Amino acid sequence: MSKSIFKKTAAIICGAATLVTIGMTAMMANAQEQAVDPTAREGLSTSVTNVIADQIYAEPGEEVLYPILIVGNKGYSGSGVALEYDKRLTPKVKDGTEDTPVVKRGPASKVQDENLSSKTTFNLDLGIWAFSTMGSEDLCTDDGMYVAAYFTVPSDAKPGDTFPMTLTVDKWQDTKNVQLDRNVIGDGWIKIKAGDTTTTTTLTTTSTTLTTTSTTETTTTTTESTSTTTQTTLSNGDTTSTTTLTTSGDGTTDTSSTTLDNGTTAPNNNTGTAAPPIKTGDAGVGAAVAGLMLAAAAAVAVATKKKED
Repeated sequence: MSKSIFKKTAAIICGAATLVTIGMTAMMANAQEQAVDPTAREGLSTSVTNVIADQIYAEPGEEVLYPILIVGNKGYSGSGVALEYDKRLTPKVKDGTEDTPVVKRGPASKVQDENLSSKTTFNLDLGIWAFSTMGSEDLCTDDGMYVAAYFTVPSDAKPGDTFPMTLTVDKWQDTKNVQLDRNVIGDGWIKIKAGDTTTTTTLTTTSTTLTTTSTTETTTTTTESTSTTTQTTLSNGDTTSTTTLTTSGDGTTDTSSTTLDNGTTAPNNNTGTAAPPIKTGDAGVGAAVAGLMLAAAAAVAVATKKKED
């Protein structure tokens, strides 16, 4: 192949890659559930080429196509990268081999023609994937996926589990094999999405019980009754007994009665209320009148005796 034809072929490859860069980036974002758009990754440079280890989400047991990306490509020819992967992941190798990765090249790798060669291998003991390209007479300046390899996530992975993917770049050259400056954003990972978080708010209600103590005051009134009996001997020899009943406490009772020798009792009302009148026909009226007459006769006899003396 002449040198001019080789240059034209390389130019066509780079030009075609430019046309599909945006589409490939979008496809990778959708298929691999990119956590962050690579063009918005923290630490991007605007002056040199950015070589990036992607950050993507996956499911337990899923086979993932994990990419290395290029953003802001200033042009390069030969390259060599190494990706240290989490050894819990299972890399996919070609049938009949032990360490040859199954890879997919993207528009930014510029090895889409058989005349442009590459080399790739796994170091399974160290958990390293290496990929390199040979230089050409023209620079490739396309963005997008540089290269990708397949890894299977453990089936027992749990939400929130993270599998680090750490990228280093050993070679980044121009057409004369001169090393070029580059910016490596190597903190990639494959992560299992955390489940939805439910926040439960517990409302605690404090109940206050008010206890009212009721005190009942009991007043005890003691009533004391006193009975006094006084005997009086009249001049005619008759004897009268006067009984006085006094009730203390409420001070409302003061009752006395006089008993003559014949057994007749005459009540004395000392409560300040007049004695009830004697009514004709009332039971015991005769006995009451007789008692009064005896009292009057005794009084007359006493008065006559005193006059004779």
